[in-house]
Amino acid sequence: MTRLAKPTHQFRTLVVSVLAFSFSGAGQLIAQPSNTAAPAADPKAVKAQLVEAFAALEDAAGQIPAETSDPVALIEKIGRDPATLFAWVRDNTHFAPYRGSLRGAAGVLQDRLGSSLDRSLLLAELLRAAGFEARLAQGAVTDAAKVAGAIRPIPANWLTSARPADASAELTAANQGAVAQNAAAAARVAKHSDELIKQLAASGLAPQKGQASQPAAIADVLADHWWVQLKQAEQWIDADPTLPTAKLGDRIADAKTTVASPSEDGKLKAIPAESVHTVDFKVVVERLEGGKLLEASPLTLSLRPAELQGKRVVYTHIPVAYKTPTTAPLPQQLQAMTAVSEYIPAFIIAGASTVNDAVTDAGQINSNPNLDRTAGMGKATGSTLGGLGGGLAGDSDTAQAAGIWTAEWLEMTVRTPGKPARTIRREVFDLVGPAARAKGAVTLSKLTDAVRLDRALTLVGETDILAFGAQPTQEFLASQYAQALLKAKRRVLATLDARIAAAGKDAKIKPIDFDPRTLALSPAWGAATGRFAVSPVAGDVYLDSTNVFTLARFTRATADGKVVRLTRTDLAVNDVAVRSGVDAFVTRVKQGVADTVVEAGVVETMDTLAGEQASKAINTVNLLEGPDAALVALPGRAADLSVWPTDARTRAEQSVAGGAVLIATAKPSASTVARLTGQVGWWKVDPATGSTIGVTGDGFHAATTERQQIENKVNGLLDIPFRLSVDEMKSYSQKEFIQMVCGGKGLNGLQLLRAFQNAARLHELILLL
Repeated sequence: MTRLAKPTHQFRTLVVSVLAFSFSGAGQLIAQPSNTAAPAADPKAVKAQLVEAFAALEDAAGQIPAETSDPVALIEKIGRDPATLFAWVRDNTHFAPYRGSLRGAAGVLQDRLGSSLDRSLLLAELLRAAGFEARLAQGAVTDAAKVAGAIRPIPANWLTSARPADASAELTAANQGAVAQNAAAAARVAKHSDELIKQLAASGLAPQKGQASQPAAIADVLADHWWVQLKQAEQWIDADPTLPTAKLGDRIADAKTTVASPSEDGKLKAIPAESVHTVDFKVVVERLEGGKLLEASPLTLSLRPAELQGKRVVYTHIPVAYKTPTTAPLPQQLQAMTAVSEYIPAFIIAGASTVNDAVTDAGQINSNPNLDRTAGMGKATGSTLGGLGGGLAGDSDTAQAAGIWTAEWLEMTVRTPGKPARTIRREVFDLVGPAARAKGAVTLSKLTDAVRLDRALTLVGETDILAFGAQPTQEFLASQYAQALLKAKRRVLATLDARIAAAGKDAKIKPIDFDPRTLALSPAWGAATGRFAVSPVAGDVYLDSTNVFTLARFTRATADGKVVRLTRTDLAVNDVAVRSGVDAFVTRVKQGVADTVVEAGVVETMDTLAGEQASKAINTVNLLEGPDAALVALPGRAADLSVWPTDARTRAEQSVAGGAVLIATAKPSASTVARLTGQVGWWKVDPATGSTIGVTGDGFHAATTERQQIENKVNGLLDIPFRLSVDEMKSYSQKEFIQMVCGGKGLNGLQLLRAFQNAARLHELILLL
């Protein structure tokens, strides 16, 4: 595997032509804010605008209240005394009963709750930043039941207690649209929650209602207890904030082991791997060969949510030997894309790329693809990383082998300390389908050009992946966006200096040497944070394991040779814990409904703010709001799945066989089928826990929209994912979009609105380069 920490490749001429087209009068994709003039062609004037924009953002970023996400800012506010820092963690964060590190120090600072290890990581980081030496200790609490009863329970207002809102008239006016949208979404959540709970009760499949028992859960995790030891006068002093009456020097367990405090970069290098929450990603490809379906994996990646903290993760594919001229008409580009016979799967994390092997058209793994080594990037060559620039220029030297690349999945294994691993698969493409695969009836002999093209366009799309264990504050998101842009200042201004020096010398335009989209916040945060803005149980749930949300952008060719854009959210893993004293089953059902409502709102809002007419999202909530939406439980006597599409029926039956309870409309009317392109949807409920999510017929926990056709004339087919992202940037300075990314609710302060707007203005200017 090759991991490139700091890619330094230059964008090719294609990128310059793409941007020139994208921002010309005929094809303008970015709408400037009303107070932003279009950048001048003179590089000196452009640099002046950028210098002004950087200065404005620096000023705005300096006004963001940072103590909710930055340990150093908190120290500046409360002081450096160890006893004060210890007391702050003890009194202002809550113990959450899970094992290991899920949130990390920054996550606890935002959520204000965490396990013993996560709270210890925060305290250790505060002490380190204040200039003291600290380490972590681990042991087992012997009188766990007694200690558990003395720990302060998570309060009902934990989510909002540390996030006071600005009630100024100006901000209230700015937030009116978000408040109205939230109210409408909350009404949908209430309606569908009530219907679902009634159907579960009537089915007899739901268990008895029960309350979550926090003391019992705490007693279990105290067998793996962590705390901090502070070095003072050559002695190690225990600092354990678990009990509400704790003081420096107190401890509730004897130390079995000690480990060094994590480094300043937040990497949990010294923490045992089994004590860290992780998500393992595995790319699985399937090929049909000799009448058998065989699987292989070209790429794996392991991520730790505690170490990501706002970093953007993207999954895509790099087409090898895609050589079509960038000025070719769209039909010619589509034909060339159809002929691509090899792709390299790639993960891109904050602009750094991780690649390994290529996959051939026959579905075989090629460990030595013939790449264009002149780009100086080793195995991860070319300018398409992140979907930008063009295919890898080397020829594919793999001999055409017998077989067909029939499917690809992104397999995710969520590893939670002390619990069994959970593995799910998400389809990238599937030419066989679950029904035929289950029957073993696969008869593919050759792919048509239309199928090959559809597969190719899906592969070169992009999927944002959020693997997280804490709900970020608005201040954190604003700061992440601003700091990413400010870090690019030197490189951006250097580009302008080079252009100024080359002015009048007939030299080639110097492109910026990084993908400007990597500076943006992922719109997927809209679903990840908005789920609590419309939830009636937001104050009763919290995260005790990794959640995984994705947002995919890809294209499909139409019968008349054009291309349409699709956006899909997928709440792949949405598990939540429930605080003590609350009906855990019903609470999880309501939260799952809220999750499903929000994912439809995110993709529909993105399309609306981009100024485009989109189809209504294909989403469980929309599917179950038709005139024929009488619900039944599956399996159940009233259920009749014969009218369902074959693969959807197979997915539903497999889910039921796995122990889930499904609630759906068994017999959608002909009008509903026509209106929603034959899709069906259902509620999937875990009968043991109440964990709930809406599922569509394609197996995703998803909402999908289809946008307008892309014009026939574009400069490079591979720039389409880039253009889809640029479309989103049109909305970044609009308060509605900002509010969506920050949870679909009103902002907590005018300084946040201004910081986002200044960041958006600067980002637009950089994109125009």
